[in-house]
Amino acid sequence: MNKRSVLVGSSILALVVAGLVILVLFSPGRLSYTKDNAALYQLQAIESALARYRKDTGSFPSDKDGLEVLLQQQSEGRYFDNNSYLTDPWQNKIVYKADGAEGREDSYRLYSIGPNGMDERGEGDDILLVGESLEAETRSP
Repeated sequence: MNKRSVLVGSSILALVVAGLVILVLFSPGRLSYTKDNAALYQLQAIESALARYRKDTGSFPSDKDGLEVLLQQQSEGRYFDNNSYLTDPWQNKIVYKADGAEGREDSYRLYSIGPNGMDERGEGDDILLVGESLEAETRSP
């Protein structure tokens, strides 16, 4: 073998390896999993804001007020400066339902409708938080 053949072979091998790495890192499943994690962190941030809201006002927001109340100026200040937290990584509105956990009076359901864009009421590929106890359900990578 001459030097040129070895160099061409090495270059081709390097390109194949680089291509495989790119495929693994940027495969649709991996990107979806990353967005799932982003949605979960986002829901946890909203959950924290809801806990502060409850501490300040004595209750969670009603269905009528929804999460938008976290953007309004309160005597305690705003809980979020902008509405970016109220939209999931797939550009769908985060779903908030007051009194949503097993009929408990002081609870809520909070979820992203997930990558399929269909509200499955916290089922299917939806990413869900319930009440004050963290019951996050996400798909595996």
